Amino acid sequence: MASGYLDERPIWSRTALQGRIPCAAHSGLSKSLYNLTYTPSEGPWRGFYILLDYDPRAHQEAVLWQSVDVRLRNVTHPERLVVNRSLAHFKDGRDRVLSRFQNTGETEIVRADVHPDEWKALQRFRAEAELRAPPPSHQPMYQLADLMHLAGVADIVNQVTSRPHCDLHYKTGWLTAAERKAIQAKAKETAVALCEAAASGGAAS
Repeated sequence: MASGYLDERPIWSRTALQGRIPCAAHSGLSKSLYNLTYTPSEGPWRGFYILLDYDPRAHQEAVLWQSVDVRLRNVTHPERLVVNRSLAHFKDGRDRVLSRFQNTGETEIVRADVHPDEWKALQRFRAEAELRAPPPSHQPMYQLADLMHLAGVADIVNQVTSRPHCDLHYKTGWLTAAERKAIQAKAKETAVALCEAAASGGAAS
């Protein structure tokens, strides 16, 4: 099932995929993609699943799938919502045809037989991947494409993709250092607001 998403985009983070496939398949994710992807150990796409024969260094639009890391070591992280992520006990053979999230973040229910607990867990993974929920760690990593809803991020990406030529940097990829820093700052601001809102029982604006 995970392999089908490579037609949607050639590079995925593990968290982003976990928000789209059945929870029972999460533990075998790397194995299912072993013959279809490679995973670099460094650079702006480190740790991500990249479609074989696709080289992000040769495609300027690959800026969309670069990593954006945020450091929150001095931020008090609220208690995580208790969610059974493995859900290994769902072995009744029911279909788990998942709804596809729209760009607005809304969902369209496709099948009513997706277990509510599994649906909740998948929503949580998707929200974490898109920075719409408090981050799961003090140093979360996102993909730029999943942060396009943050103010100013889409403008930066449009500037990059519209340039006639970009210099690829081994660390910042298709972004300049200033652009990367601006995106990280916005992501951190959003993450802190989400943590504070969760700690106070409210919702981030």
